[in-house]
Amino acid sequence: MTAKRLILAIVVALGIAVPATAVAESPSTINPSGRQTVPRTDGRYVVWLDYRAGDLGAADIYAADLATGEAIAVTTDAVQASAPAIDDGVVVWSEARDTPSYSSDIVGMNLATGERFDIATNGSQAAIAGGWVVWVSGTGLVAKNLAVDNEPIELASGGNIHAPAIDGDRITWEDLRPGGDATRWQLLTMRLGESEPTVIFEGRPFSKGANGSFGFDVADGTVVVIDTTFTLRAFDLAAGTETTAALPAYSQRPTTDGRYVFWEDHRMGATWVDLRGYDLRTASDFVAVSGNESPPIAALSPDVAGDTLVWSQGNDIDSTIHVAPVSTLLPTAPVDDRHESPDSVIFFPETGHSLRLGFRAFWQHNGNLPVFGFPLTEEFRELNADTGDVYTVQFTERQRFEYHPENAGTPYAVLLGRLGDELLLRQGRDWRDFPTADPSSSHFMVETGQAIDDRFWPYWSSHGLDLNDSGVSFRESLALFGFPLSHPIMETNADGDTVLTQYFERAVFEYHPQNDAPHDVLLRRLGAEALAARGWLTMTTAE
Repeated sequence: MTAKRLILAIVVALGIAVPATAVAESPSTINPSGRQTVPRTDGRYVVWLDYRAGDLGAADIYAADLATGEAIAVTTDAVQASAPAIDDGVVVWSEARDTPSYSSDIVGMNLATGERFDIATNGSQAAIAGGWVVWVSGTGLVAKNLAVDNEPIELASGGNIHAPAIDGDRITWEDLRPGGDATRWQLLTMRLGESEPTVIFEGRPFSKGANGSFGFDVADGTVVVIDTTFTLRAFDLAAGTETTAALPAYSQRPTTDGRYVFWEDHRMGATWVDLRGYDLRTASDFVAVSGNESPPIAALSPDVAGDTLVWSQGNDIDSTIHVAPVSTLLPTAPVDDRHESPDSVIFFPETGHSLRLGFRAFWQHNGNLPVFGFPLTEEFRELNADTGDVYTVQFTERQRFEYHPENAGTPYAVLLGRLGDELLLRQGRDWRDFPTADPSSSHFMVETGQAIDDRFWPYWSSHGLDLNDSGVSFRESLALFGFPLSHPIMETNADGDTVLTQYFERAVFEYHPQNDAPHDVLLRRLGAEALAARGWLTMTTAE
């Protein structure tokens, strides 16, 4: 049987440039009539359950080629089709065709050729990766290699196996098994060819027979799960390490590509659901997609692969499929001007970002554009590795602002990142290894054993945070820039210029003698460099 093909309108919502590796180069919307749910993607195609026929009790499956806009009717005549899975252009799902038993078969389709094929009878919850399909058959977990005409192999049996996922040759699933007097939930994993699974995580479900998590996923050797305490847990299976992050209540359905995690955030209620994102590399938590209260809009069922996130957005009657490169959902992605009150918000069209409330006031009163530059992100939350606490942060071209509510009402409510020290660490250099200055040098700082160069001293001493001192005091300059960490060094900066450079805790000074004072001393764009090091933007897009 071949697929019925048609063209769906894929409406480009925003024209934001993204890396060339993304098939979907800008956010787009697939908008047939009716309700569209549970999208899944392999980065090239998106496939979903489709209720355009109007029967909410029987779903069809449609797919779209993100490179061409072509859409494919995968199955439209099943009594009921399950949520599909996709990898490398091959879709698998279970479907019921006979009544009243509604027994389900596992079926597949190659989207490139339109070929449909049967995989197994009496199965459900199919997943696919690397040409292997796994599914639940009765109380067993079964797998089949589509490349060879062999019988399926049983991987595990007994218990209550649920929601298998596969990444490469690694299968992960949930299981409810007796544990003493109560049922114990386990998250298990094993590689193809292994004889016994490994328990990744276990706990007790809400009630007997219920699952013990709010969803899990596996990609690139990383398993993520939201447990019943609404804690996000990420397990790096190769390193044997675990990362945790506390989430608000009613967070569920996580998806990961191995670095980023996205999930549904239901904190605003059942009808207003956001998608939040988490960068495992930087411990950053941000709003990726916003829902809405009136009219009620929920962003649901995220899935990420190949730098592409897909999700459904709308309500129980009418919803659409959305597709976006991950890079357009990060805090660095430009936003529209909301025309908010200038008394509390400043929007910068130069970068497409805003400064609001406390960060706006801090930026304005402590040096503004010459000292900090334009904002390069929106506000988001990030773990401070020094304190172990999570704070609201925002990057500008030259700094990272960090809001400390415990200091509210004091000049220290907003603190600055130690971006000069962090840059040295990224370069593999420890400031303690630098040669120290002569203690008799002018502007010598015993705390670090370095002296501020005479060419940099006027700038350092004439700028500072506003701590209500008379003029610009030493402590105000120290609060803004920190102590010197190096002696003056001739270095090539990120723009390719070789200039006299001195590192400070929170800044890097550059001497440009061709410029008239005070512009002969310029501050390096440490915020932009830090974001580029994360992969959140390139130095070109940050200019």
